[in-house]
Amino acid sequence: MQQLVTLACNECHTSPTVGGAPFPLLAHADVKAASARMLLRMQAGTMPPAPRPPVSAFAIAQFARWIDAGFPETGACTPPPDAGPPDAE
Repeated sequence: MQQLVTLACNECHTSPTVGGAPFPLLAHADVKAASARMLLRMQAGTMPPAPRPPVSAFAIAQFARWIDAGFPETGACTPPPDAGPPDAE
């Protein structure tokens, strides 16, 4: 999930945060703690905010599977390297 978070979230959710982002998403623990909120916001299309493109349905499904799998740090549920950046569908 690191690729998804890096491409879709870390422009604002960095340290220090930018543009009013309430918290950084730099470590596995950060993403795990915010995962339910992140999933809801991605599903609603409100994160990442405009003018950034929304996360693809594929990437959102992968993120949901990662949560369901217990937040593995590597391997399962990670999009393949050639999946490219999250994009609108």
